[in-house]
Amino acid sequence: MNEEPRIITTIETDAFFHHHTIDGARQRTRFSVHCHNGYEIYFFLRGSGHFVIEGHHHRLEPYTLILLRPGEFHCYQIESLQEYERYVIVFSEESINPAFRDILLEPFQSKTMDGGIIFYNLKESPLRQSFDRFVECKPHQKEIQSVLVSTLLQELLVTIKAISKKNERGETHKQTSRLILDILNYINGNISQTLSLETIVEKFYISKFHFSRKFHAQVGVTYQAYIANKRINIAQKLIEEGASASDACRLSGFGDYSTFYRAYKKIIGNCPRADMA
Repeated sequence: MNEEPRIITTIETDAFFHHHTIDGARQRTRFSVHCHNGYEIYFFLRGSGHFVIEGHHHRLEPYTLILLRPGEFHCYQIESLQEYERYVIVFSEESINPAFRDILLEPFQSKTMDGGIIFYNLKESPLRQSFDRFVECKPHQKEIQSVLVSTLLQELLVTIKAISKKNERGETHKQTSRLILDILNYINGNISQTLSLETIVEKFYISKFHFSRKFHAQVGVTYQAYIANKRINIAQKLIEEGASASDACRLSGFGDYSTFYRAYKKIIGNCPRADMA
């Protein structure tokens, strides 16, 4: 019988979410593919498997740190009977003092959506202590809690910046297909353009059947679902920054408003108007 996941700690504010969770042995082998509007810090403590980011397959080993930028699709594939323990933090850049924002987000930055930032063998780093300190925020009222969360997050990002200077990034696992990665880079560089299945298979000289099967196997979702989620992610950010729903629809690449509206409600869970600033 599968065990329920044990949530050790969870803290949530308007621009920040943190959890420390342990999944029981055999509970799940694959977690759903998803992405966030915010940055994600994922620290893997124990278990075994792979972390899939934008089609890149990375091995999971104890004390692996993974940094994800907004909009990067990812999921976990667990491959052992061990318990699966990790810390996860998702935050928006508004959580960081603007004076330090650029320098603290440097470890996340790259020219392309190339499959996340991975660092291995961090058992001796102070990361675990940094994650555990967030529990200090729980007893406080909302206003004080937000200040404490921002302070501790910035301290954690300083630690991560030091790690990024000292450690080499991990390599992509050999299971990754270069063709699918090239297609993903093309999609993300042209997300507001017409990206029909026919456009992709003609450009990359691949059959629809072979492409659809290979894409789903590597990325974890269908091509159509990937495009829809990417565009809705962009649209939601535009709306939260003050764009009208119709402008967000057009700028994110949707051909008509009714398709956009249905996709927004399905993926986000509410209508575009609910996210307007």
